[in-house]
Amino acid sequence: GEEFCAQSLCVDHLAAALLAAGGRARPLRIAQRPGKPLVIGSIGETPFLGLPGSTVAALVNFCLYGLPMLAARAGANPAWSPGQAAVSRSAIGHPAGRTDFLPARIVGSHQDGRPVLERLGPGAAALPPLLAADGLMEVGGEGGDVPAGGGVVFHPFTTRFRL
Repeated sequence: GEEFCAQSLCVDHLAAALLAAGGRARPLRIAQRPGKPLVIGSIGETPFLGLPGSTVAALVNFCLYGLPMLAARAGANPAWSPGQAAVSRSAIGHPAGRTDFLPARIVGSHQDGRPVLERLGPGAAALPPLLAADGLMEVGGEGGDVPAGGGVVFHPFTTRFRL
């Protein structure tokens, strides 16, 4: 079952701090990059989402999980937006079993109308590429490497990540 962790089992500082404040906490393990540590819990009736310490990981995870949580708390529809189909301009080495969210910018349009994306930066955790990005390129966990011209999902900052 999905039990909340006991203090002795919490490795993450956020979970330990939440427990020390009288709350409940559970570290989440998500096959995503950037993505950990994430902690969910509550203090009384107030839900809590603990984000990673890395600036980029915190931003990505706030957009993916924090905004829908805030929308639900505000009475809005927190429906997940699946993003839009896009094409990767170049090949991307990617291990199967993990979903990556990579800073990307639109560099053109494919003949079928999908945006062509250029990955920015060497990894998912650097801040300067994120600042130059139009959004995040999602490389799904079900497949492996993405060839040049291969399909990806695009989450534009202008539409996907807002309340």
